[in-house]
Amino acid sequence: MTAIKDGRKEEIEVKWDSWISKSGAMFFELLTNIQANKPGWATYTEADYIFYGDAIKRLFYVFPVPAMRGYLKNHLGEYETRIATDFDRRTGATKKQSLGAIVPLVKFQ
Repeated sequence: MTAIKDGRKEEIEVKWDSWISKSGAMFFELLTNIQANKPGWATYTEADYIFYGDAIKRLFYVFPVPAMRGYLKNHLGEYETRIATDFDRRTGATKKQSLGAIVPLVKFQ
């Protein structure tokens, strides 16, 4: 998606998360497929900004990608990592597992 800011085109990537309000944390995807060792959006995106949306509260947290990557690199050891599993809705079979850094919302408020 492209946005115009001060006459310049800026690429944005939108992420929605329905767990932020419940967990009080964000999931920054480091690996999108653990089994295939495929990088997650936090490492591969070519966007200038990430718009990370809270699906319950209907609000966005906006991160310049270089600052987000620098922050994660410098603070990664401070945060828990978790595995998120995507399931096939019809069969219940595991589609893929992702690895992410769990960063508390208080770091962004």
